Amino acid sequence: MVGNCHASIFHAALFLLVASLVVASLDRSPAAAEPATSLSLQRAGDTVAGRLIDGRGQSIAGANVTLEAVDVDAAAGPSERSLTSTVPAGAATAVVGIRANIEGACVCAGEAAAIIGGLHYRERGTPLHADISPVSLPITGAPVSVRTLKLTPDMNYGPNLQEFVVTAGAPFTLTTTIAATGNAEHAAYVTIIFIGKDSKEITRNNIWFEASHHSLGEVTTGADGGFQLRLPADVVLAQEKIEAKFAGDAERGPAMTTSALGPQTMAPALVQPLANPRGKHVVFAPRKDFLRAYQDGASWDELAKQWAKGAAHVDVIAMNEGQIRSTPDEVLARLMHELKTHHIALSLGILPTNWFHEPPCGGGVEGYSDPGSANATVTKLLRAGASLGIIGMDEPLYFGHYYDGKNACKSSIDDEARRTAVIVKIYTAAFPNAIVGDAEPFPAISDHAGWPADYAKWVQAFRRETGTALSFTHIDINWGDPHLGRSGTPGVADPSRIANLSKTVAQVLRANGLSVGMFYTGFGGAPLSDEKWMTQARAHMDAVQRSGINPDYSLIVSWDRYPTRTLTESDPTALASLVAYYAEHYRR
Repeated sequence: MVGNCHASIFHAALFLLVASLVVASLDRSPAAAEPATSLSLQRAGDTVAGRLIDGRGQSIAGANVTLEAVDVDAAAGPSERSLTSTVPAGAATAVVGIRANIEGACVCAGEAAAIIGGLHYRERGTPLHADISPVSLPITGAPVSVRTLKLTPDMNYGPNLQEFVVTAGAPFTLTTTIAATGNAEHAAYVTIIFIGKDSKEITRNNIWFEASHHSLGEVTTGADGGFQLRLPADVVLAQEKIEAKFAGDAERGPAMTTSALGPQTMAPALVQPLANPRGKHVVFAPRKDFLRAYQDGASWDELAKQWAKGAAHVDVIAMNEGQIRSTPDEVLARLMHELKTHHIALSLGILPTNWFHEPPCGGGVEGYSDPGSANATVTKLLRAGASLGIIGMDEPLYFGHYYDGKNACKSSIDDEARRTAVIVKIYTAAFPNAIVGDAEPFPAISDHAGWPADYAKWVQAFRRETGTALSFTHIDINWGDPHLGRSGTPGVADPSRIANLSKTVAQVLRANGLSVGMFYTGFGGAPLSDEKWMTQARAHMDAVQRSGINPDYSLIVSWDRYPTRTLTESDPTALASLVAYYAEHYRR
């Protein structure tokens, strides 16, 4: 008994010794040796700076800190995502689809947004592949487009986009492009579902929506533990969140921190920058010299000093798709950022009539385009963080239906609506909150008998084919048309005839539920000069204003070589002076 007692005491002592050694060993680990490592990060303008200190408040010098940008507002455009796996045994086909707030996805962190591009399936070692668009267009063979989704807790979205044959056992890759807000994680995903010959699901693989991350590189802390990094312009303009990480070492634990410019906002592609789309708006299309000055480094505020009176009244800047595609990415992103900062909407002029895989009509005819060009414009705008307020179509009804010149298509109104649906759906899928309307020439249309009934049919057909209602028509008066000319004075429009035409057209448009816009321009006929063009434009503005139609959109633009300059508004031969003239005489 005594021996057993001594043995028990010995074993107990041995246990306590071992336990104390283990505790001592644990106490010597970095985590227990001192309090947690601390990493701070501050942001000012285009620079981030921070400091790394240990648990005793001492600077950590010579440490590597990695920095990463996170596009929490989905403002930098979609980036590539992919998954690679093997087609499961027994699979005969696959279905690619999108799921939001269903089948394991939950919009549980408030309203979010995501942008999804084309989906591409490729097998290694077999010729099987599929290119799938999240946007359904009324033609076959069009290049894949981009869709922007507003993710809300009360929505369920789960389309199956396409089913195709697969090879069991083959390695495959599914790629796409995605941009998502920071709170979209777990809210939605792209899925590929493999199906057996019995039409039952075998398995599925998912690509989850999440904000885009990209590395900004690594910095080394100085003697005071500090570091600094200048941010790329695209990161600053997209207001991306910055994450800093220290991996830890043998003596100190890891640390991580973040810095953002402000609270998360909705994706720019879902913003409608016009506070009241049905209100009164002044739309200005600056000339090349304005955009060239901007590209040369001028800011919006600097240029606004040269047209302060007019700039105070302009709430929409108009650009066409060619200008968008030709503007360098960084310059376009800066312009879009400054428009948003100054609460100015963007109006995009598009060539809306599709001729992709169509008969050879439309060649060289105004307003005709193709899905590839529209996709290129959308890509540029999304990458620039644009908020698109207005989509303005270039005379689809006239050039698609009435025009009878060279290469004329002479489409029926229903067919013209189907053609425009191809192009318009690409834009509205990417910018679902933009309003859509057209510009049409008068009296070129109103000279046709029965045109009011045609216009009513056009409005209805457009909505049926595109799924989007026409919001407005901008009246493009041919001031030099003989029907508007002043008797005995060729090339000079009669103010009373302008007024009568304006009233007739505006009445028809408003009867069809459309807002009315008016282009204020010169005639542009030769011989001409900046001074003559501007004199004509002011006279045309006066005539329209005397008509009393009170247009909802006043558009100041020139398609002629005149005037040659945008600025300054104090120069009566510069285009900006026409804005100032309008503001002084007619803005209410």
